[in-house]
Amino acid sequence: MVYNRALDSAEITSVSAYLGARHMPPMAYNPTPGIGAYAYDKMTTLKWTPANGVTSQSIYFSTDYNDVANSAPAALKAALASDAASYGPVDVKMSTKYYWRINQIVNGSTVYGQVWNFEVPAYYRVDNFEDYIGTGNSSTAGSLREDWKDGWSMDPGTELGSFAVLVDKTAGATDANTKGEVRTLMKTLLFAFDNTGNAIDYEYPSGFTDLFTPAHPYAEINVSLASLPIGTNWTIQGDWTLEVYFYGLTTNGTESPLYLLLEDASGHIGTPVVYPTSSDIAVAEWHKWEICPEDLATNNVDLSNLSKIYIGFGNRNNPQIGSKGSVYFDDIRMHREVMLTTDLNKDCRVNFQDFAILALDWLMHAGCAN
Repeated sequence: MVYNRALDSAEITSVSAYLGARHMPPMAYNPTPGIGAYAYDKMTTLKWTPANGVTSQSIYFSTDYNDVANSAPAALKAALASDAASYGPVDVKMSTKYYWRINQIVNGSTVYGQVWNFEVPAYYRVDNFEDYIGTGNSSTAGSLREDWKDGWSMDPGTELGSFAVLVDKTAGATDANTKGEVRTLMKTLLFAFDNTGNAIDYEYPSGFTDLFTPAHPYAEINVSLASLPIGTNWTIQGDWTLEVYFYGLTTNGTESPLYLLLEDASGHIGTPVVYPTSSDIAVAEWHKWEICPEDLATNNVDLSNLSKIYIGFGNRNNPQIGSKGSVYFDDIRMHREVMLTTDLNKDCRVNFQDFAILALDWLMHAGCAN
């Protein structure tokens, strides 16, 4: 088979499966992650399609190509049933390439599978909103609101002025909510907030309206981390920051600052981390917000046993009348960082505070300070 162009990972997988079925003994095919693909989840499940006539299988998985290629005992992870089509999830590390293969017993003989590979980039996905089938509600399986809870879905008397809506570019180019507010791929989250203290008559993109008066003048949405690919254990190798991308609208009020916080399984709730430039939520472009883990682990929050992540607008600890608007969120992720040697106080920022430490160090070595 000859092509006059480079094939993408899905085409390579398809061609490999075809050639394997046509010219080779039956072997496992159709791997997920695909050959040469990227995996973005901290816990990644390996999937494949077993060949016909298989009586048993073995999976080999390692960062060492030779161990997998030679079916070395060090790479052997498990013996599997004949109909097994997945393994895991396995804990994978950022900035790492993995190799794996499925060996099968067919008619009493071992059929060695192709060595597949995938790579984990320098970040894990927390949520990019691509897996949801629609906005839905708390009882709609696979919907945004099954995982992300907003003010509309809270119990009467506890409502907040927050509305979470899934924006999908496939809804049509004429849809007002699909004009540039999706940062990557096809979907994003629209967070409409209203902290004015007035009754809200909110109209969803579908045309549905809802009328109620929020119980508190701050807006917030939250999600259980157990329902997301990132999981509840945020202690990983190396230094990292939490990255949150958001897109503002020029019509937004800026009196209610954007914040984020974590809660752990013991009920410890961190101090809200406030985005430093409130006016950015009224700027119609994508902004990257970087948050250091030390800022998330306040009030004894245990990063190894988390429960929820909260995103909101306003003053959570001292609610007060504020503004309203709509902000789009996409690509929330944990990004591996190379800690700068000039970040002397280890707060994920290089600024005047680091210069002050450096200057004091000079003075102490010069005998000018003690």
